[in-house]
Amino acid sequence: SDVYKRQTLCFSVGGKNDAVFGYYPKDGYMGWHTNWDAPGLGILFSWSKEGDGYFKSYNDKTKNFEMYQDEVGWNVIGLHIPTAVDSLTLGTNWHCVETTSPRYTIGFFLSKL
Repeated sequence: SDVYKRQTLCFSVGGKNDAVFGYYPKDGYMGWHTNWDAPGLGILFSWSKEGDGYFKSYNDKTKNFEMYQDEVGWNVIGLHIPTAVDSLTLGTNWHCVETTSPRYTIGFFLSKL
């Protein structure tokens, strides 16, 4: 089953459970959000048909802004989502995704905080 395949992939990369399994169509996006209710360390795998998508992150306390441009094929990034209490001192990790061609994303939690 698809659920079994996702769990097998999750465990093979050291994940505790899956976080996202999504498809972005042409001109697809996910707006700025924080995942405040799921703190922990995560890993995101994305596949980009044309390499024209990106993942952006912004920390509202440090004002650190990062943009990860997709390359054609597979891309991997790590993500830290602090707890609500830790966000008071560390800041909140805002992030978003956008693409102009098809893009798939599979994400897993490596640990929960």
